[in-house]
Amino acid sequence: METTKSKIPGFVRITCDKNHYLHHVGSDEYPEIRDTTVPEYRAAEWEEIPLAAVPKYTEAEYAAKTAELIRRRYSQDDETAILRKFAALSLATPAGLTAEQIDDHARHAEAVIAELHEYNDYAEACKAEAREILSQPRDATQEGGEA
Repeated sequence: METTKSKIPGFVRITCDKNHYLHHVGSDEYPEIRDTTVPEYRAAEWEEIPLAAVPKYTEAEYAAKTAELIRRRYSQDDETAILRKFAALSLATPAGLTAEQIDDHARHAEAVIAELHEYNDYAEACKAEAREILSQPRDATQEGGEA
């Protein structure tokens, strides 16, 4: 990475070779930038990244793909209902229940916990599938072009 004075007062030009990209530190995006001009006081916000180190996908793409895959089975309302049921379990068992009611409460709790585990297992599988899908080479159809 090379930083030189720009023709514009107070600005610098940052460049890198063809084996690297310039990356704005803290950004989740990795556009193909090899030459940019920035205010001099912002030059330290840029770094040089080897092409091999550029992530295949952003966190935003990963989150969106994971949500898309989860939606094949669970709607947002379904997810909220599962979490609400689980949160309600944290409330103490009401006093004055009969033994039969306590047993019913325990069975209900087991069912709610089982449902949450099923959802979590599915969500983890979706996360793994999202990573696999997003790690595949992009082709023209994925980029919005025609095949």
